[in-house]
Amino acid sequence: MSWYRRLVLASATLVLLGLPVTAVTTAPVPATQWSSGLTELDRSWLEHGGDKTEWSRPEFDDTGWKTVDLGDAGPAQPGWHWYRRRVHFGSDHREVSLLISGGEGTYELFVNGIRLTGPTLRSALLVGRPVEAVFPLSDAVGTFEIALRTRIPAGYAAWHLPQFTNLTLGLPPAIEYERQALESQRLDALAPSICINFLLCLTGISALALFALQQTQREYMFLGLYLLLVGISGGLSNLQSSGLVPLSANFLIADPLIYAWVMAQIEFTYSFAGRRVDRVWRIYEASLLVPLTISVLTWVGLFASNTYVLIEAAATGPVGLLLSAMLFMWYRQGNREAGWLILPSLAPAVSTALFDLGTAAITLRLAASYFPG
Repeated sequence: MSWYRRLVLASATLVLLGLPVTAVTTAPVPATQWSSGLTELDRSWLEHGGDKTEWSRPEFDDTGWKTVDLGDAGPAQPGWHWYRRRVHFGSDHREVSLLISGGEGTYELFVNGIRLTGPTLRSALLVGRPVEAVFPLSDAVGTFEIALRTRIPAGYAAWHLPQFTNLTLGLPPAIEYERQALESQRLDALAPSICINFLLCLTGISALALFALQQTQREYMFLGLYLLLVGISGGLSNLQSSGLVPLSANFLIADPLIYAWVMAQIEFTYSFAGRRVDRVWRIYEASLLVPLTISVLTWVGLFASNTYVLIEAAATGPVGLLLSAMLFMWYRQGNREAGWLILPSLAPAVSTALFDLGTAAITLRLAASYFPG
């Protein structure tokens, strides 16, 4: 076996096997009742659909609004909604901080009728998962009329994400500690996955460089494209899950790239084995344009995300099984090099399919819990 064939085998085997692939109280709240200087504000918010500027005013009569628990409101619903809550701590606590973990670009914050700088409503392409933000509040008598003006795009609602996961008011030092804890919880698992996907991209670029030097070895090109696409797709997905990039980076770029790297995997497998891709696989590759189109329709709210992830699993899952079966058959026919790729071929597509099935199960369970019947 020549040195470049050994290099391709080593790259494919080592890298592919490692793929990750109540009514609001107006009485003062004594500081002694705070837990470590904090008080949760998840409950007892008043909610109303629509959008009117007077709803931010402290004197507005909101007695007809319904009461909701923002920390346990279930998946965010599309459209405009306002939330209000009045809190009175007394003049002993004129300066406090408000911690909100909310969807990036999905809300604006008003306190005592004044809009606070920071949170803004963004276009659908720029909204992201809930992240932590701290807002200093000050009032001479310690009374705060808090109003949240929110708008949920279809692409955010399609994936059954909550809009708010935490609302806490308290002393500034305690709030900062709470923010750091929530941020660590959100980001701690990110570094390993980023390193893995960076190595995938680096390996893919190296394989493409080898192809540039030896253009007769087409397996280098397909292996490089495959690893590069998997690394980009996985990296964007992880960054989006951690709230560091908008949702659109995953659902309009990373997710469609899955179909591209599936095709690259097919091309690499056949090229490595020295065979031509047959008509059945060509038809399959063309059929991947269907779920690719559905992914865009899901983003704009025209297709159910639960159904889409099942379609994605059905479209990509069998690839790993079928390619592994073909490699085993070629191995039995005397192609010893094919044996090196049998197990690695299983990992990417099958792991993606299992992730999709898990996502569908979770979102269906959430929908049944919050919207029974």
